[in-house]
Amino acid sequence: MLAAHAALLPTGKILHFSGSEFDADQHNANRNDHTRLYDCDTGEVTPVGSPVQDLFCCGHSLLADGNLLAAGGTASYAMSTEAGGFHTDHWPGLRNSWIYDVQGSRWIDRASLLPQPEFIAAPHSAPSVVSRRGMLQAFWVSRDGSVVTQFWPERGRWSRPQTLVRGDAPLAAVPGSPVSAVSRSADKIDIFWAGRNGAVNTHFFSESQPWGQHNPFTLVRGDAPLAAVPGSPVSAVSRSADKIDIFWAGHNGAVNTHFFSESQPWGQHNPFTLVRGDAPLAAVPGSPVSAVSRSADKIDIFWAGHNGAVNTHFFSESQPWGQHNPFTLVRGDAPLAAVPGSPVSAVSRSADKIDIFWAGHNGAVNTHFFSESQPWGQHNPFTLVRGDAPLAAVPGSPVSAVSRSADKIDIFWAGHNGAVNTHFFSESQPWGQHNPFTVVDGGSPVAAAPGSAVASVSRGHDNIDLFWAGRAGAVNSLWWTEADGWGHGHRTAFGLAGGGRWYPTLVTLADGRVLAVGGHPARTDNRHWNNTPETYDPARDTWTIHPPLGDLSAFVQYPRMHLLPDGKVFCATPLAREGQLGFSITYDPNTDESIQVAALGDPHYLAPAIASSADTTSVLLPLRPSTNYEPSVLLCGGTTPRRIDLANESPAWKTAGTRPLNGPRFNLNAVQLPSGEVFISGGVANREDDNTAVRTAEMYRPDSNTWIRLQDATVVRNYHSVALLMPDGAVWTAGSNKNGAPGPGTREHRIEIYQPWYFKRQRPQLISAPQGMAYAQGPEDAITVEVARADVIKEVAVIRTSSTTHAFSSDQRYVELLFSVADSQHLRVIPPPSGRVAPPGVYLMFVLDSAGVPSPGRFITIA
Repeated sequence: MLAAHAALLPTGKILHFSGSEFDADQHNANRNDHTRLYDCDTGEVTPVGSPVQDLFCCGHSLLADGNLLAAGGTASYAMSTEAGGFHTDHWPGLRNSWIYDVQGSRWIDRASLLPQPEFIAAPHSAPSVVSRRGMLQAFWVSRDGSVVTQFWPERGRWSRPQTLVRGDAPLAAVPGSPVSAVSRSADKIDIFWAGRNGAVNTHFFSESQPWGQHNPFTLVRGDAPLAAVPGSPVSAVSRSADKIDIFWAGHNGAVNTHFFSESQPWGQHNPFTLVRGDAPLAAVPGSPVSAVSRSADKIDIFWAGHNGAVNTHFFSESQPWGQHNPFTLVRGDAPLAAVPGSPVSAVSRSADKIDIFWAGHNGAVNTHFFSESQPWGQHNPFTLVRGDAPLAAVPGSPVSAVSRSADKIDIFWAGHNGAVNTHFFSESQPWGQHNPFTVVDGGSPVAAAPGSAVASVSRGHDNIDLFWAGRAGAVNSLWWTEADGWGHGHRTAFGLAGGGRWYPTLVTLADGRVLAVGGHPARTDNRHWNNTPETYDPARDTWTIHPPLGDLSAFVQYPRMHLLPDGKVFCATPLAREGQLGFSITYDPNTDESIQVAALGDPHYLAPAIASSADTTSVLLPLRPSTNYEPSVLLCGGTTPRRIDLANESPAWKTAGTRPLNGPRFNLNAVQLPSGEVFISGGVANREDDNTAVRTAEMYRPDSNTWIRLQDATVVRNYHSVALLMPDGAVWTAGSNKNGAPGPGTREHRIEIYQPWYFKRQRPQLISAPQGMAYAQGPEDAITVEVARADVIKEVAVIRTSSTTHAFSSDQRYVELLFSVADSQHLRVIPPPSGRVAPPGVYLMFVLDSAGVPSPGRFITIA
C-alpha cells in the first residue's frame, strides 16, 4: 500500500494511509480502503478500515488526546485541461473531516468543513428547491441576508453558487428566512421572500432572461396594509404555465394573496385579503400558509390558527375566493391539533386528491386527506409517527411532502437529534404497513439542525432530492432513486456551495483547537484556493470560519506552518507575492491579524503554479528555556537551505550553513531527532525522474549551523513519501510514486528504517515517567522520572508525536525541559510552561547524556 500519509500513535504504531493511492481508477470505483498500522516493535503491518470518502491528499494533525484529525481529501480527480476554467488540472477538495480513534482502531466522521463563507446559510434556514426538465435549482438565504442559488443540470455537476440579491441591497432578505420557488413552465422559475421591512419581493428566471439580466422587484411594499411580517414565509403555487399565486400571513394574521398571469401581470392589480386578521380562522401573524394546486383551475391553502386548528380555504374557477368561507379541518382542542402558527404542508398526487401533514404538540407526525370520493368531513385525521416514538418530530416543526407519481407520497422531517427522517405511502403499501426510517443519522456531520426544514422535490417518478441546512449553516443534499434507494454504496449526503480542501495544512494550536489553511476547494467554489482559515474545536466538534488570509491570485497548497511560543502561527510559505518576492508571515488565529515577517526570493521556495510548497519543507528547530524558547525555522529542499531566527529584531531568511551535497532534493522529508539534529532523507533533483534521486541522507545541526553527510538509502523516495520519528529514536521511511507519476505501477511499498549515529553508542535509560504532566508554573509543579543513572543526564527533552504528508509535518516539535537531580536514579523535571510552547498532545520524552546521546523515548501526555 502507498504510504502517502503517516502518523505515530501513542500505542507505538504508525498509522499510514492513502485513500485511492494516486489512482483515478480506484477513486472512481470507490476503492479507497487503504489504511494500515505498522507496529514499531514487531514490524507487523495490519489493515484497518477506511472512510468511504477518499482521504488522499487530506491534511491532518494530532489532537491533544493522541487521536489524529484529518480534514479534506480528494472529491474527484482533476478535470481535463479541455474543460477550461480556473479549476482545470487541479483536484477538488472534500468538506469531510474524521478522527482516527486510537483505542477503537477506526475512523470516525466528524463535523464537516464549511462552505464558501458568503454562501453559508443562516442558522435554521429553510432552503427551497424547484425542478424543471429534470434539472434542480436550490435557493436559500445566507448569513447576511443574501438570496443565493445553485443549479444542477440533468446530467453533469452542480454549478458554482450565485448571489441573486446581495445582503446589503434594499430588497435583501432577513437572515435565516425562507425563499419560496415555483416553476410554471420548463424554462421559468419565480422566487418570493419577505424582506427586512416586510415587503413581498420577487425575482424571476427564464431562458431568454437569465437572473443577471434584470433586477428583483417588490410586489407589496413594506409600508402597505397587506405587507408581510419581515422574514416570514411567502408560499407560491403555479396552476398552469401562465399563472402564479402567492400567499402570506400579514402583521394582523390576515391571510393575504396576490397573483400573476400573462394577461394580468403583477403590476396591473392589487393584492387582497382572503381571511381577515380579526376573523376566527385568522392565522398567527407571519406564520406559514401552504398552497397546492391539484388541477389547472383549483388551489387549496392551509394554515395553523391561533388555537392550533388546521384551517383551509380553496379556489376554483367556478367558486372563486369570495364566494365561500374558509373552514376548519382539525379543531384546536382536538388531540391531533397543530402547534399555533406552525407549518402545514400539502401535496396533491392527482387531480382529485390532497394530503396534508404537520407535527403536533407532542411531536407526532399527523396527516389528513381529501379526495372527491372522500371529502374532508367524511373521515378523521390520523397519526403516522407517534410523539413518543424515536423518530418523532420536534413539536410544530415542518414536515415536507412530495408526490412522485399518482399513487405515491414521501414525507420528510428533521428529528430531535437532527436526523433526517422519512415515511412513505403507496397504494400497494399504505401508511400502516411499514415504519418510518432515517436517511441521515443525527450523528452525521451533515445532519440537519433539529426541527429545521427539509425541502423535497421529485424530478421524475424514480427520483427524489432533499435539501436542508446543517447545524453550522451548510446547505446539504441527498437523493433517492428507484434503482438503489437512499445512500447506497458510496452515496452519502453532501454539501453545496463550495468549501472543502485538497492539499491543506492542519496545525494544532495552543488551546488544542486545530487550524486548517489552504488547499484547493470543491469544484462548486468560486475561488481557486480556499483562502479562509477554519479552526476545529474537538470539545464541541465544530468548525469556525475566519476572514480571508492571503492573496487569491496565489495558489496555496500544504503551506508550511508552525505554532510559535507566542501562540501565533508562522507560515514560511508565501501567501502572496510582490514581483519576484514572496513574504513569510505570522498569523494570529485569535485576532485574525497577519503580519509580513520576511521576504523570500529563492525560486526553489516560491511555489510553482500547481505544487505550492509541496516539494520543499520547513522544520521548527528546538525550543530551549535558556533562550526563552526563541523560535527558529529551517527551510530546506532547495539547493540552498534557509533559516530564519524569529526572535531577531528584523527577522530575515539567511543561508543555513553549507550543505555537503549540491543541488535541490525536492520531495524530501525532514525529521527532528532526539539529539536536537534534523535528519534529511529522500528527494529527487527532477520531480519527474527517479534517476535523479538523492539517496544520500544529510544531517543539520542547529546549534552550530552545520551539516554532515550520511549514508545512502536503498529506496528512492519521491512524491508521496513520508518519514517519522519512531519511539526508539530511529526514523521510519515509506511511500513514493516512481517518477512522481500516478497509477498502480508506480507505488513504492517497501519500508526502510534509518538508525542514527547514537544507535552505535551506549545510550542512557529512561526507566519510567508519569503517563502525563500538566503545564508548570514553577519548580513546585515538577514531575519525577526514573533513570538508570541520574548523574550522566545533561538534558531532558520532549518531541511531539508527528503526522506527516507531502514532505511536511506541522506536528513535530522539540522542547527542552528544565530539570534537577533528585537522587541517583531520579530527576525532577519541570513541564513546559504553556500550550504555546508545547501544544497539548502526546510526546516522546528523552533524556540525553553529556555526549548528546539520547535514550529511547517514552510516551507522555502534556495538557
